[in-house]
Amino acid sequence: MKTLNATVVDLLSELIFSGQIGAGERVNESELVRQLEISRSPIREALHTLEEQGIVTNKPRRGTFVIKLTQQDVQKINTTRLVLESRALCLCKQNFDSKLEQELRQMVEKLDGTDPSLEISTVRRIDLQFHRAIWDHCGDEYLAAALVRLTAPLFVYAAETEKRAKGVYVLVTVLFFSGYRANPSKPPRTWYWSI
Repeated sequence: MKTLNATVVDLLSELIFSGQIGAGERVNESELVRQLEISRSPIREALHTLEEQGIVTNKPRRGTFVIKLTQQDVQKINTTRLVLESRALCLCKQNFDSKLEQELRQMVEKLDGTDPSLEISTVRRIDLQFHRAIWDHCGDEYLAAALVRLTAPLFVYAAETEKRAKGVYVLVTVLFFSGYRANPSKPPRTWYWSI
């Protein structure tokens, strides 16, 4: 069962990743108290968690704001992410098992041929879950935490820009880990992440 803090973090993340609270916008605690019908304390705890993840920033005497990235910020993050995520993939391979393979395959199946009516925030959430599953199985909690902190702001940026830029998706890792051998009559599918 989720804690109240985890539930509020999920709700606030959804509001941010869906663009309902936009990049650069001030997070109105009073409005959230009214909307969610809870006290201010769990909202502040959740905002602190989101600040640790790099999704919001607290500006003294001004309030809490959703992070706003520039295209240059995104390029810098992705350059660093490539190095760290490659390392996480190598480490994850050592801990790879059939349970993780099934979990990753299920997420890819949800995304493969995504229904156009599916909310983009849902697609982003599944995308982030996919990556986090790999990071969580790399066996290096510091690397996993660094990737969460580094990557979460990209999902805010994606919500702001409402575009899906092609990138190297990690379906290849599922095939790689499982020892998949390409069937010439049915080549493996490729998926792209939404950042």
